[in-house]
Amino acid sequence: MPVIGDHVINNFIIVPAMFDLGMLLEAQIHLTNEFVTVSKDVTIPSALILKTWDESRATQLIIKLDSQQAGVRSFDLFSYRHVDQTDSNSWQLNMGGKIIMEPKIDVYTHS
Repeated sequence: MPVIGDHVINNFIIVPAMFDLGMLLEAQIHLTNEFVTVSKDVTIPSALILKTWDESRATQLIIKLDSQQAGVRSFDLFSYRHVDQTDSNSWQLNMGGKIIMEPKIDVYTHS
C-alpha cells in the first residue's frame, strides 16, 4: 500500500492515524444508521507501530454509552502488543474520544 511506504521510520512502519479514524467511521455507520455523528475530543496517545510489512496486529474498538450525556458515546481503540491477550497490559491505547449522535433531518424542497 503506497501510503504506508511514506510512514517508515528506522525500518518501523508507523500506521497512519487516518486508518484508526477510518475504523471508527465504519463502526459509527454500523451503530448509528439513523443518526449523523461527529467525532470529538479525539486523542492519539500512541501510534500503531509494525516491525515488518507482513505483521498484523489485533485491534479492539470499544464504544460505550455516556451515562451523563444523552446522544454521546465514548470510544477507545486498542492494539494488541504482547503474548497474553488476557493480560490488560498487553493492550495499548492508540486512540480515544467521543462520538456525538444527532438524529438525521430529512430536508425536502418543493418546486
